[in-house]
Amino acid sequence: CQGNTQTTQTTTMDREETYRRLLRFGVPRDVVRARMVADSVAPDILSDILRADAPTERRESAKTRGRRLEGEGGTDKRAPQIHLLRLVQAHDWDAARSWVGQHPLDAMYVDVRSGWTPLHNICTIGSAPLEVLVDVLRARPRVAAMKDNRGDTPLHQQCRNSQRSVDKILALLRYGEIAEERESSATSAAALASIRNRSGQNALHAACENFACLPVLQALVAADPTALHETDWYGNNPLDLAWKVYTSTIPGALKVAEILSSKWNRVVEEERLEHFAKFWEWIRFLALEAYHHAQSDSGEAPKRDSRLLAHALLTEWYGSGRAPLQRIASPLAVALALDPTLASVPDHRGNYPLHILVGQDWHGREVRSSEASDMALLLRLFPDAALKWNANLRAPLHLAIEGGLPWAGGLELVLNSAPYLLGVQ
Repeated sequence: CQGNTQTTQTTTMDREETYRRLLRFGVPRDVVRARMVADSVAPDILSDILRADAPTERRESAKTRGRRLEGEGGTDKRAPQIHLLRLVQAHDWDAARSWVGQHPLDAMYVDVRSGWTPLHNICTIGSAPLEVLVDVLRARPRVAAMKDNRGDTPLHQQCRNSQRSVDKILALLRYGEIAEERESSATSAAALASIRNRSGQNALHAACENFACLPVLQALVAADPTALHETDWYGNNPLDLAWKVYTSTIPGALKVAEILSSKWNRVVEEERLEHFAKFWEWIRFLALEAYHHAQSDSGEAPKRDSRLLAHALLTEWYGSGRAPLQRIASPLAVALALDPTLASVPDHRGNYPLHILVGQDWHGREVRSSEASDMALLLRLFPDAALKWNANLRAPLHLAIEGGLPWAGGLELVLNSAPYLLGVQ
């Protein structure tokens, strides 16, 4: 009997130590309390454990989350608490603003299950006032760069929720700059915009994938132009992603197919293109900005010219040699359907769109059907392009042969358009 009593006491002590360990590991007190109640722990023991380990829990949860920081303009000794997060989740905006003003460190609280801070939550709620977001950022600017369990920053979340306004995006980027000024370990606006989540996506990817308004794209590109060329883990740059997302919707696919149809009447249909027109603004912006940025990096820095849209689309869509798959057609085909004269515009080096397309490095890869179709389309719209020499005294046929363009993949087509060039150096 005495042995049984000792065993029972040992088991009880082990269980009590388990509860204390859970608290030290940062498990929320409510969760531990619920488990003790389910295990029929005596109320007095339950209270003793929670009371005795409360300071330890606060220290350890702060340590495990890495959020125990000195406040700006003072020192806050306590660890971040959940109260602000609960006010945000309840949409109690006035109370949330008041609370974060009195307890700024609570802006750094992290939900264990999701990794969300109060700012992550705010950025997912469309009705959240701008003032609440700004108050939280003022309390702790560095929270703008904190990642959740999927690697998303609040900026990623806000980009998915900014179809009408850019104000919150600008606030997040602005406080990224303020954080950099205040704290050497904080993140600048450019670095904030370039942070990748666990899918390899930066904020611009998130904006393009969720149809954010054009001013959002403009603000993100202004903060970090290099984001235009970054690819996620699936090989998509922002332009690829915007095109794929739109054409994967039924209205988008139907509209693109309609524009490419020979029955499309531009005069009649322009009145019905409002939704597509907004999307096409994104494509034009992303392509032209990426093209201008790439040219600037090469030291040429030509002026932005919307007439070079075909060059821009070719450079960004096919320039890397990866020729992404698409469900309907390439964006170049749509651009030429909307404005066929783009095929007859040379750039500052005398290259026409045909020069850009056939002048890629074709060695070791197959020509995709979309590339062959675009070659044929360019030659049909402006056959004289096959006879044009660029500033380096190269015609499309020279470039195609030098690049290793396969015969059946387009070389035959280019040669038949300018056969006499075979004997010309």
